[in-house]
Amino acid sequence: MRIKNSLKTLFLSGLLAVTSFSATGCDLFPSNGEKDNEREGFIDYVHTDQNIRLKVDYKGKNFFKDGIAEVELYTGIDGDTSHFKQKDFPGEDLVKSRYYGIDTPESTGDVEPYGKKASKFTTGKLEEAKTIVVTSTVIDRYAAPELDSTQTRYLSLVWVSDKENCPYNELVLLNLWVVQEGLSLVKNLEKFPEFKDTFMAANQQARDFKLMLFSGEPDDEYNYGEYEDTSLLSIKKEIITCLHDPTHKNKYDNKKVRVQGTVVGYANRILYLQAGFEDEETGKIEYAGLNVFGGMNSIPSKYTVPNTYLELCGLAQDSENFGFQITAVHGFPKIKTDDPDNTQILFTPETIPDHLKVHEFKSGAMDLGATNDYASDDMLFAPISVNEEIYCNGGYDSASTPANVTLYTTLGGNRTPFTIYIPFLYQPDPNDEITKWKTFEDYKNHTFKLKGIYSFHLSTSGNLGYQIVLRDSTDLILVS
Repeated sequence: MRIKNSLKTLFLSGLLAVTSFSATGCDLFPSNGEKDNEREGFIDYVHTDQNIRLKVDYKGKNFFKDGIAEVELYTGIDGDTSHFKQKDFPGEDLVKSRYYGIDTPESTGDVEPYGKKASKFTTGKLEEAKTIVVTSTVIDRYAAPELDSTQTRYLSLVWVSDKENCPYNELVLLNLWVVQEGLSLVKNLEKFPEFKDTFMAANQQARDFKLMLFSGEPDDEYNYGEYEDTSLLSIKKEIITCLHDPTHKNKYDNKKVRVQGTVVGYANRILYLQAGFEDEETGKIEYAGLNVFGGMNSIPSKYTVPNTYLELCGLAQDSENFGFQITAVHGFPKIKTDDPDNTQILFTPETIPDHLKVHEFKSGAMDLGATNDYASDDMLFAPISVNEEIYCNGGYDSASTPANVTLYTTLGGNRTPFTIYIPFLYQPDPNDEITKWKTFEDYKNHTFKLKGIYSFHLSTSGNLGYQIVLRDSTDLILVS
């Protein structure tokens, strides 16, 4: 689910501040005098080593055919992973790049010290660059790109410049820049042995100057503290406040929390939790939910069954890709352990008390969304069933993940105030396991019964919209 950070403007401003520790003599983010004095004798390998330069032109080239293309940043994932859109072929799939030769600390599914700094550094350079070129594992000729070990990302060298239409042989290598700033280890350069000496020299220099990973100092952006008992309701209230007031800072951002909740679904490596809270004065129950991002590793199935009541510990943070969520979960052990911070099953679906079971809201289609002045806030992040049958009149396919689609729907000819997000291959006929729908065109001009997780979406321009996220194919029933 692509949910943009509600504080995107503030986040980007933060990127500019973080990059103040960039290398001396750089055209992008020139360092100040004080930093120059601190780095007396510092060698700027990124801009001075002429051996690490691109050897062929990028103009008019298609990455998937030629292994090289001029791109624009679509989203930054972490310090060594970015997603790009080809400038000359914007309709094609995203180029999901895993930076070759470097290994930065984690900042998404798992979170490690200096991971956030590495992510901000890389994304900050890309945000400011006026020319970005991505190549795969060949830089002196054109060849099809090479996938990494996950088979979902392309091994990439990422070249940048602060000049528009920069000549290919003047671009500098961002992979090396991350190493030079002490934000990454050198991982494997066997495909570019001619780069090895420079990368290792830049890495040793970062150690000698005690930069970032090699400073011997704790990361001031990493939470080293203990987990704090927190309720999903308290976190939800902060999220809603941020939606109403984009200048508000979520007090749980970068906090280590311990929460309890009932599993309502699991899709696209995201675990959805819900909890109900009774008002002592009115007796009314308010429900709250949250996304738990499991990272690249799958979560053992015993934790993903609906009506399983869990306690888990993780890091609450605002994510560029998934909105406010819990990530870096302490652990989902297959076998029970004595570690109190590991995820624990407090009740199985067979033993869970009635008051903890999943609560599904029911609502009219036109009663959902921001058009009703946030009238649907109490249903955010909860399972919801739409009363009427809705009609699909269009949508779009995800540029980042194949087979993920977003649908536009209508009721009585009027556009519904939400979209539908489907993060998997949909099976329209429960008795036919072979036929799967892959694009929004498959859904178009069909009528459905609908249920799913009620959430929100912030576009790249910052516009707020609501969406219903499907957990599996049973959430969308084909009527006609």
